[in-house]
Amino acid sequence: MPLAAVQNQYSLTDRTPERDGVLDACRERGIAFVAWSPLGNGLLGGRHGSDAVPPGIRDRVFSTRYRGALGTSTR
Repeated sequence: MPLAAVQNQYSLTDRTPERDGVLDACRERGIAFVAWSPLGNGLLGGRHGSDAVPPGIRDRVFSTRYRGALGTSTR
C-alpha cells in the first residue's frame, strides 16, 4: 500500500518540514501533508499568551526562542 499522507508538526513557530525537505518530498511524490499543531500548541491562537502558558509539557514546548520571536514572556 503506498503512503497517502504524512503528519508532522508545522506552524509559524516550527517550520522544520520546509527546511528538512519533508514538504518538497511530499509534493514530488503526491503525498498529502497534514500539519500537526498548526496553531503552535495554542500559542498562535491566543490560548496561551504572555505568562499564561501552563506549566508542564507546554512550558517545555514553548522554548525561550519561540516566546522571544513572538514577543511573549520567557519567565
